[in-house]
Amino acid sequence: MKTVQQFLIHHQPELYRALQQLDDLPVGNDALTLTVVGLVKAGKSTLLNVLTDNLEQEFFKTARSRETRELKTLRVGQIDYTDTPGLDAEDTDDQVAFDGIVTSDLLLLCHSMGQGELDQPTLDYLSRISQHSQRPLADRLVCVLTKAEQPDEAQHEFEALIASQLVELCGGEPDIFRVSANTYLSGVRQAQPLLIQYSGIPALQDYLQQRVEVMLVDKEQHRAEQRETLANTLADRLQEMIAQEEQAFADQHQALSHRVDQLGQTLSQVRTALQRR
Repeated sequence: MKTVQQFLIHHQPELYRALQQLDDLPVGNDALTLTVVGLVKAGKSTLLNVLTDNLEQEFFKTARSRETRELKTLRVGQIDYTDTPGLDAEDTDDQVAFDGIVTSDLLLLCHSMGQGELDQPTLDYLSRISQHSQRPLADRLVCVLTKAEQPDEAQHEFEALIASQLVELCGGEPDIFRVSANTYLSGVRQAQPLLIQYSGIPALQDYLQQRVEVMLVDKEQHRAEQRETLANTLADRLQEMIAQEEQAFADQHQALSHRVDQLGQTLSQVRTALQRR
């Protein structure tokens, strides 16, 4: 096997890399990445602490000023939860966030109900994500309207407006949830199931779990198709190499046979000449 690998490394490096890629493709259901994006102080870190059950001892640090300055990830079950700097953070942090966002399986757009409709910088940022992503944004974007403590008519109007903004941007309407982390925390601390339910957090958790289960099955099916396609491509390329080597061997054998025949003829001529003397 080492001899084959060495031959490919020196003579067919692209084919060798493809073999390595096939070997490196993961097998089985691993975790999906869920990345939370939104403006500074949109409640991203608080939401992640609630979703990951880090209620009293925060894993995703929250503060009055911007706390998150780089990507921070925590795996819980089959989900890698990732916090990012705010979309209105400094340019260097923004680029760090963007690099992780474009490859994420799911995007949670956190938007505070107190901010009204989505502002233009947020829409521009989502458009930029869409342009650099291989998958349509509508297939992986979930809008979470945070700090929805007291639902009123104005909030319903803002939700409808935000939905229309996202339809125009994505070409499809993402699922939208209104949640209140503060209401959820109060319900947990006071052992009040109604408050917990009213917070909207359980509905979001159930939705995410069901969505992840479906996506994991689809992801493994996609990987299986990738493996099959890559394996077939490699098999075809190797078959071409074998045919080329066989043809080269046949050509070389023919050339050698011709040389042997020529040498034989020359030898006969030499013997004939000697006999004449």
